[in-house]
Amino acid sequence: MQLNHYGFLIQYKPTGEKLLYATDTYYIKYKFSKLNYLLLECNYNKEIAKENAQNGIINKTRYTRLLESHFSLENVLRFLKSNDLSCAKNIILCHLSDTNSNENIMQSKVYEQTGIPTTIAKPGLNIELKLYPF
Repeated sequence: MQLNHYGFLIQYKPTGEKLLYATDTYYIKYKFSKLNYLLLECNYNKEIAKENAQNGIINKTRYTRLLESHFSLENVLRFLKSNDLSCAKNIILCHLSDTNSNENIMQSKVYEQTGIPTTIAKPGLNIELKLYPF
């Protein structure tokens, strides 16, 4: 089965602000420059998922599918390291697994690596995307 994954690079022309949105992907092969906001899936932590598979919390089929179709914390960190984040104002992590993630670990690891404010997306979250006050 071939999966098609899509992401969106949205640019607001009057200010040049760029938002990258990507979810339901294993990795992103592209490099981006001068991103201001990143809304990225960070679905699972490999250590937690492996432990859950070993303990029978998730079955082998689900574990294999997870590894092949979702953005892990480890791949998110690799992606962030390989891109130009010099203009980034916020990284928003979304689509976290209820079973195979820990939002505190996800948030702190991304912030530790990047130094950029990192937010966990939750229902009702509103974030103003604004580089230049009007």
